[in-house]
Amino acid sequence: MIQHRIKEREPQYMDMKEIIAEAARKLILEKKVKKLTVKDIVEGCGLTRQTFYRNFKDKYDLINWYFDKLV
Repeated sequence: MIQHRIKEREPQYMDMKEIIAEAARKLILEKKVKKLTVKDIVEGCGLTRQTFYRNFKDKYDLINWYFDKLV
């Protein structure tokens, strides 16, 4: 049971949207949202732009998804 919970938190078990959102969250702490680019986000999580756009329309769609998840 405990091992199952740990695996859920490991990156390979995370949802792709969560991986992208976590990278964006870390980058937002470093730079303003206006300056943040999709390129920055995908480089931060090691994914492709295609993967980003398969999950989100743009960076604002990502931010909205993240805040909806928090609430």
